[in-house]
Amino acid sequence: MRWCEPQRASGNRGVGDPGEHSQSSERAKRVAHRPPVLRHDGMKSPSIFISYNHGDIAFVRRLTVDLQRLGVKVWVDEFEGMVGDSSVTAIESGIAASEYLGVVLSPNSMASSWVRRELEVALADEIKKDRLKVLPLFLQDCTVPLFLSSKIYADFRSAEVYQEGLAKLCQRLGVSSEQTFNLPLYEAATLIEQAARMRGVAFGPISPAALSPCGTVSFKMRLADGKGVIYCHASGPLRGQAFFVRKGIGWYYEHVLGGSASALGLPTSYEELREDGEDSPISYFEGGFMEWSPKTSIAKAVSTASGIQEVIGERIL
Repeated sequence: MRWCEPQRASGNRGVGDPGEHSQSSERAKRVAHRPPVLRHDGMKSPSIFISYNHGDIAFVRRLTVDLQRLGVKVWVDEFEGMVGDSSVTAIESGIAASEYLGVVLSPNSMASSWVRRELEVALADEIKKDRLKVLPLFLQDCTVPLFLSSKIYADFRSAEVYQEGLAKLCQRLGVSSEQTFNLPLYEAATLIEQAARMRGVAFGPISPAALSPCGTVSFKMRLADGKGVIYCHASGPLRGQAFFVRKGIGWYYEHVLGGSASALGLPTSYEELREDGEDSPISYFEGGFMEWSPKTSIAKAVSTASGIQEVIGERIL
């Protein structure tokens, strides 16, 4: 097999497209002038099979986490392969199930017979389906097969260019590399449990909460004694903050008003005393507030979403 140095990306060509001086076939030229294959259903995630050698596992792990947080489905044998699955059949199944194959270019991978086999399978699929499949991911200086030398690559050769390389790869996959990552469940669970310990309340099950009217993703824990609920914002300006809506107000908010899906949205503060000096606890939310009077035992929910205060619920607790 003939080897040569890869060409540097230029202009606005996408990752995987032939380079400026490519001598590829008419089929490849047609592919080069196609726009990136983007999502049209707005639901299904793009998918990529990452072909690599385990000597580059640190980079692959970082790239996998970044892509998954951006909504990309990543096929990596370290995470999904089972003992005995490292076979031609498993490789072909993984590649066939993925829209793209991202091949890590490094001395390690170029010396790997498995990487070469994966490339052969992906290139055969690219020719058969007459659409771009192989995306070069340049990690370290190396020589690459001639059939890859004409393709534009995403450059990950240093920490300084990593984000630029990720952005170029994401552009080809049809996702934005600039979106804010939602807080994962395990991080939200840690924050919720910390809030519960600080207040000495009994733990309950943690689960995803309904999307708030403001579009905020969150997780919640209903207290084991039923007297309150803790919400943790997983997106939005308060991402990573947990708030406790306690006792009767928490029960009313969660079970009667509808919790995070209600007009109030998610809690944005802990319970505090009113600023006018009255001894009435008040809790603030994305779209309003709730207050409770110790004198009358009445809890009142007020929406401010329309720009004016509107009572949406009132109950004796």
